[in-house]
Amino acid sequence: MHQTKDNILLNVFVNPIGTSTIVWQIPSNKIEDVEKIIISLPSYKYDLPRFASVPVPLSSKAFPLTTEIKEVKNNSQQLDYTITEDNFGNRKMEIPIKLVTFEKEDIVTIKYQVKEIVNSDGIFFVFVYAFSGIIPNIKYDINLKARLSYTIRKYRFMEWYFDLESGKKIKKKQISKIEKKGDLVTVEFENLALTPKQELDLHLTGTRMPFFIRRDYFWILVFLISIALILSPIWSRLL
Repeated sequence: MHQTKDNILLNVFVNPIGTSTIVWQIPSNKIEDVEKIIISLPSYKYDLPRFASVPVPLSSKAFPLTTEIKEVKNNSQQLDYTITEDNFGNRKMEIPIKLVTFEKEDIVTIKYQVKEIVNSDGIFFVFVYAFSGIIPNIKYDINLKARLSYTIRKYRFMEWYFDLESGKKIKKKQISKIEKKGDLVTVEFENLALTPKQELDLHLTGTRMPFFIRRDYFWILVFLISIALILSPIWSRLL
């Protein structure tokens, strides 16, 4: 995907070891009147707890994520930034740009990697990345490419929108385009309108199974069958 003029381009890459590389490209002519750029960084993920390496589908648990900043620059000029964290563990990157001098067609590039962001149990691979609009009155082009593992037979992608003030889900027209070639899944958005008070969740699930079933339902079924097998000698004696 090529960046539409005057749109922010967000590239998201996910590799088989569960690391995501995220690259923002922001046209400088859209931030001339902005004091700083604020980007939410992935801080934690929710996954099923495990017992003897087997997912237990009775609850979910938060796991911390590690983010490594690769570059923050305006063309060849490095930009300063700070990482802040609130009382709930949510991290944000703040890039002051009020005193930065931009040329006409400069592009601000922000690149970072998030390790172990994919929830994987060998059968299901779940990637979730959430972000809000970073600048008012600007649109976004998004390109997500994920190679979650080999022999991905089925996948499902969902785009969810939320109001950050109320926390409620927003009904919005789905505009993503999805394509699968082999084990590579590509999701594209063009001219997405997203305000700083709205959040978009990119939710991609891949599975090696020949049919798609929700991950939690699958492991609940496995859990119940396992319990039944464990208790079967007891039931046979009682009966």
